Amino acid sequence: MSEADLSERAIVDARALLAELVATGWTDIHVATQGIEIFIATAAGRQNPMAGPDHVDLHQDLQVILAPHVATLVEVAAAGTAVEKGQRIARIEVLDIGTELYAPADGVIRTVQASSQDLIEFGSAILTIAVAK
Repeated sequence: MSEADLSERAIVDARALLAELVATGWTDIHVATQGIEIFIATAAGRQNPMAGPDHVDLHQDLQVILAPHVATLVEVAAAGTAVEKGQRIARIEVLDIGTELYAPADGVIRTVQASSQDLIEFGSAILTIAVAK
């Protein structure tokens, strides 16, 4: 097959895949191989796992929860967790003194940028909440 034929075949296959996804009511798809990683989502889909803390979802109001000081992240709520204003979403500790972090608004945790037992720096992003409208 010529390069032009291969390109045409790829386009036809991609259109067929997208048509199938639309017909099934999909919300997101994540494909990863050794050489490439692709994530596609509808507005109802989950947060892009490849997006870093600088990712901005233009369809939602986001609240980034920042570390109030240097500490170890002891507990953090999982992505996808529905939260209410005032609900505990994380706990950090320094010298065995704990600080609780609370949701500033009702919403859903979209991304978690740090893991339990990570040393977090002052002002670093811990998690992001998509605020309920």
